[in-house]
Amino acid sequence: MFYSRSGPLLHVNCAVSPNADVSGIGVRVALYLQALIMITLSQFNNKPHEIVLSNLSLQIPALALISSAYFDTAIDVPHTLIASQFPTLFSACRISIYDLPVNYLTSRSSVRITSRIAVVDIVFRWFLVLFNYTVWSSIVQLQKNPDACPDGFGQWFFFSPMDLNVTSSAITFVYVYTIMDIVWESMRLVMGFFKGWKLDSTVAEERLQWNIDSRQWIIANVVYSCLSKDSSSVSRHQFMEKVCKFLRHLSLVQQICFLIFFIVAIEKTVTLNNFVPSENT
Repeated sequence: MFYSRSGPLLHVNCAVSPNADVSGIGVRVALYLQALIMITLSQFNNKPHEIVLSNLSLQIPALALISSAYFDTAIDVPHTLIASQFPTLFSACRISIYDLPVNYLTSRSSVRITSRIAVVDIVFRWFLVLFNYTVWSSIVQLQKNPDACPDGFGQWFFFSPMDLNVTSSAITFVYVYTIMDIVWESMRLVMGFFKGWKLDSTVAEERLQWNIDSRQWIIANVVYSCLSKDSSSVSRHQFMEKVCKFLRHLSLVQQICFLIFFIVAIEKTVTLNNFVPSENT
């Protein structure tokens, strides 16, 4: 990480310098293209094992970036943020269960393979959310200790340029969001146990519900319960099919928005910290 402790002493890598392994133009373009290719692939009728392998092609480099940033004692703060933004982008662009055809999600063979996809996602997401929380909580703590880096420790772009050593509403928002992200992932586990207790995998009508993310499953059931009070003629199974189709379209919009945002944010961060001239040299 960008800081280390030796007893009560805190050492921070305040100096910002180019690191081609993280912010190199070749690395950035390759990772942007990989995210774009995954968004494109998600619009095809993918087979379940293809989704597992495609997601691994994103998640393994993402974990490598997280590990290198965490264990690198020479990395600075802006490069640590770039190293966290790429895995976050990959998390948003990975192919989800909802990219499978609905008729497959209702089949008997779907439960096993979608469970594997969900387990891989859970493992990857927990590495990511804990790393992001560690990074931003460390930055918030450094802001409370101005003597650690009196000249600052770099700049970051979040809709506008900002000094990382200065407290701002944007940095506070991102820090709170990392906490909410951990809560959101915890809810997946808790609600997963509840869904497993509630559903029966041997009932054909409930197979589709088994394959829905437990958090979306809870929300969809609450919405359906509210709609059913109005004498809705749509069955629960038909409603869940519509939810899956809606989530597929919503996922595409989300992926494109995240891709555009992170390309702009990373490129602006590179420019703000003057990585480009030294890198070109």
